[in-house]
Amino acid sequence: MSDSNFLKMVWMPLVLSRKLKSAQQSLGEVTEAFDQLNNQVPESLRMLWSEQQTKALNDWLMDPHAMDIYDVQLEKEMNLINQPQDWLRGSATWLVKPLKVEEAQIMLAIDACQANTSGTENQQLSIAR
Repeated sequence: MSDSNFLKMVWMPLVLSRKLKSAQQSLGEVTEAFDQLNNQVPESLRMLWSEQQTKALNDWLMDPHAMDIYDVQLEKEMNLINQPQDWLRGSATWLVKPLKVEEAQIMLAIDACQANTSGTENQQLSIAR
């Protein structure tokens, strides 16, 4: 039973060597993709970004707002968070909708039980609808 940590330690070199081989094989593909993307950006814009990065890294201790040049991704994430949830079409949404329906059914069943035992005629009619 207590062999799990020992076995993890025994298999670790093999797993790490596999991951290293995979990373080395992927490095060429990633480098090509980055170079292709980097070559599509105009040289003037690349120089501007490089200057902004150098300035931000030099000034970040004295002025934390110098790092605001990196907030572009954060703004995109905040826009995605604030969008209405109708745009989501993933498996999580697919699972949440039936759970909400089931929750509504359970609440209706609880209300129906309460209405049957001590509810007025109006309550019983509203549940029957």
